[in-house]
Amino acid sequence: ANKDKRIIIDSHANIGMGESLNKALKSTIFDLIIRMDADDIMHDNRIEKQLNFMKNNTDITVASCLAYYINENNRKIGRTFSDLKSINDAKKYYKNNDPIGILHPGVIFRKKDIMDIGGYRSQFWPAEDIDLWNRLLENGKNIVVMQEFLMRYRIHGDSIITSKFKQSRLK
Repeated sequence: ANKDKRIIIDSHANIGMGESLNKALKSTIFDLIIRMDADDIMHDNRIEKQLNFMKNNTDITVASCLAYYINENNRKIGRTFSDLKSINDAKKYYKNNDPIGILHPGVIFRKKDIMDIGGYRSQFWPAEDIDLWNRLLENGKNIVVMQEFLMRYRIHGDSIITSKFKQSRLK
């Protein structure tokens, strides 16, 4: 953020993930939004690669990426995988009524499309992102996962993915 004024760090009191993300969306003037969590690390070329991807794929609303899992000491402990390599892959999930789960801190998306369907819905915490992706598909929007490792995603005992995984799947 110090190097590039287009990068906005939104820090405020805890109002919940969904409301925090909606607040951030309302405060930005940009069409393409790249999000991540404070404890994750993006590779130096993430922004450039994702911006170029979205500029070259105007039919895509959301694109995520792959990530290496890291622990609290920044040591690699695994990696993500996604079979959502094409628009049709996501449509198959939707057709089969399977929830779309992608790396939320690794997404770039078109703000207008998110706002047009009402943004994040807090009542689906801790799965607001899964709800959002599925509503986008319901509304004819497209989602893919770039098959590139552009992030390091932190896993620890207090992270939402580890502490709320079962609750998220049930939602």
